[in-house]
Amino acid sequence: MGNKQLEYSILEYLQKNGPANTFKLAHALETKRDKLLGTLKNLEEGGLVRITTGKAEFLSYPSKERVKNKPKVSKKSKIEKSQEEIENQKLYIEKLEGEIKRLKQRPPKVITRTIVKEAKPKVITRTIIKEAKPIKVSPPKPIRTKRKKREKIKEAEPKPKKRVKRSVKLRKKTKKIEIKKSFKKLLAPKIRGGFGIFKIKNFIKNLKRR
Repeated sequence: MGNKQLEYSILEYLQKNGPANTFKLAHALETKRDKLLGTLKNLEEGGLVRITTGKAEFLSYPSKERVKNKPKVSKKSKIEKSQEEIENQKLYIEKLEGEIKRLKQRPPKVITRTIVKEAKPKVITRTIIKEAKPIKVSPPKPIRTKRKKREKIKEAEPKPKKRVKRSVKLRKKTKKIEIKKSFKKLLAPKIRGGFGIFKIKNFIKNLKRR
């Protein structure tokens, strides 16, 4: 479907059925919505259709009068363009110079700022003197004398053993030697049969009697 044919079919549908939604119009004419929106814009520019909130409304058909040829605008030559650009640059430079002079003549701005400092908290120190409580003093311990210490040391020392006479010691040693010899005789291999045990028992009894 060409553009002109689509424009005519849109106008015909809107004249018969009244204002319609663009989605409905595209479905009825079996065309894409993007293409339909482009043609509707062209019709709206020509004053044939009015679009309001997604709806198209018919106004009139296009007139058969030919559009008058617009007068051709003569194209400027390159030299004329360059001259105009130079003049524009000169004007711009003059404006800048004038603004610079005006700014120099102005007095400098004085900016005043109010800075509020937070007050530091004061630290107050107080010296409070309290009455000291009486301290209980324990009575001094009695000093131990050297004599008492010596007495205790003597008590702690072990008592000396009683001296045993040499004669008694010699007797005990001789007894031990005799016991060992007699015991060896009993254990000698000369003893036969079961009489060796009885002899040992009798020997121990004799020792106890001594």
